[in-house]
Amino acid sequence: MTQGRAHGAIPAFNLIISANYSSMLYIGPLIWPSCSMPLHDILRRFTILLTGSTRAYQAQEHHMKWVWFCILLFSQLSNAQDLLVVRGDGNYSPYEMEQDGVLTGFHIELTKVIAKQLDINLTFQSFPWKRALAMVENGMADAITYAGESAERKQYIIFTKGNELSWVIMDLVILNKRKNEIVVGKQGLMSLAQYQFGQMIGYSYGEEYDSANLKKEVFNKTEQLVGMLRNERIDIAIVNRYEFKDKNFNDSKSEEKLVVLDKVIEIPAFLGFSKNRNHYQLAKRFAKALVDYKQTQAFITLQKKFGARYK
Repeated sequence: MTQGRAHGAIPAFNLIISANYSSMLYIGPLIWPSCSMPLHDILRRFTILLTGSTRAYQAQEHHMKWVWFCILLFSQLSNAQDLLVVRGDGNYSPYEMEQDGVLTGFHIELTKVIAKQLDINLTFQSFPWKRALAMVENGMADAITYAGESAERKQYIIFTKGNELSWVIMDLVILNKRKNEIVVGKQGLMSLAQYQFGQMIGYSYGEEYDSANLKKEVFNKTEQLVGMLRNERIDIAIVNRYEFKDKNFNDSKSEEKLVVLDKVIEIPAFLGFSKNRNHYQLAKRFAKALVDYKQTQAFITLQKKFGARYK
């Protein structure tokens, strides 16, 4: 090993370790308990090495083998994949909601369980729904929760069978005073073609509704949607059943009571992955792990914990 380098230069030595040490690296996790050197001591010795003192390195060569072993092992242990998962910024109890400033819910905890199994670090961020979709489309996010499948979204989101987090129930809400007037006939949704529907912007309500030739008006917030229904600017509001209950729209005694029609729109809510980020294989891995987990008692326990309905 050459001596006489300028003080402070980082040594450019080769990581050519003895055959015996190479075998130690291969079975590193098995011999890890014997690497009992305190972390502060490892860092101190590593610092001595980086100061450029060849003599110091020679004096600590035996220990430096352990330093490199521990560093390489740490790098292997920290190889978890990082994913940004976006969602809408509403509270959809018991599936996705904030409690005391902490994001939780059946979808959130279910996704975390599978991510942990796959050694994935998740970061959740909430945005207005249309922006969340755009982030997945543009590759600014890796995945999105609570996503309904549609022809348009399939152009930029990977919907994989098995990645269903739950089934969403959408109710057709009307004013109580019109319950005898607005009735679903044998033609289903098309029997309501004369009425004005209200829906959320950027939402998909399944192929039947999305492709139906109906009069549709979009709104940014559920509160705005329900407000327009009460003001009779629209005739029928499509509202997530759990959000409708969570926001207690029928609590006011001074306002007209709202009721739901017999027709229910039920669609799977996916964890969808970004095509822009080329997450095809990841979507398959996640789906397999999720399908397996749904067969366990732990999955049933998680449902009961949140009072969630999977299907």
